[in-house]
Amino acid sequence: MNTVQGKLINGMMVGGALHFDFEVREPLVEDMVEAEKQVPPTELHAFNVELLCRVVTRIGSFTGPFTPGMFKRMKRNDYNALTQAMLKADSLGEQTPAGEGGI
Repeated sequence: MNTVQGKLINGMMVGGALHFDFEVREPLVEDMVEAEKQVPPTELHAFNVELLCRVVTRIGSFTGPFTPGMFKRMKRNDYNALTQAMLKADSLGEQTPAGEGGI
């Protein structure tokens, strides 16, 4: 499973601590289906927030579970960093054949 790591600019407050480092894995079809059950994909940002709940593996030392409310309180540049990392992880997954570090 491909992952992408990065840093948030403003950070996410979890458990009274501000966290900056993050890791995102590539989204699977299952993740998209589950996100779609919550929000139609035509609602792009709301759908992406639901998808982030499923593919963000870590922010700082917090490993989840993540909720939409956690991401809704983020600054836009941090949200953009997470969505770009998710797209990059997805792209890496598309380039990696199954059995070679892929799914």
